[in-house]
Amino acid sequence: VSGGSYGRFLVSNMFAPLGMEDTGYDDSSIRIIEHHAEGYISSYRKAAYPHPCVAGALHSTVEDIYKWQQALFGGQVVSQESWDTMIELAAPLPHEGWYLGYGVFIDQDTDHTYISHNGGTNGFFSTMRYYTADNVTVIILTNRPDSIIWRQRDPFGPILFGD
Repeated sequence: VSGGSYGRFLVSNMFAPLGMEDTGYDDSSIRIIEHHAEGYISSYRKAAYPHPCVAGALHSTVEDIYKWQQALFGGQVVSQESWDTMIELAAPLPHEGWYLGYGVFIDQDTDHTYISHNGGTNGFFSTMRYYTADNVTVIILTNRPDSIIWRQRDPFGPILFGD
């Protein structure tokens, strides 16, 4: 439809307009990334990283993910109507009080509701959690998915809010 590659479309139409200069999509037609992290599946074993595709080929930084979060939650990415649909409590998940919206999770950490999304691939994991009423964002990127820090349901509330 665009006449270009998926990666170039994302950069030109989503990342660059939002000022996300350190975010991109890695395929063989795009540049080599300097200072990239290598993924590990344990403290001593590097992850095999075959040719990634779709979300697994994205790279970013905490700062750029924050720009994305601000744009998405601020109405720059989707319309208010689409956003309202995204955060409807579409489906309860097996965890008490945890719901799946459309592309996001909705949960509570102590008494603080947050909207989140996470993802990962061999040797890498990321999570972004936005506490709506508190206007607080937590973003974690790790190349050690075996560490306990990344788990989606770990409570940050006591640390952030003293609860």
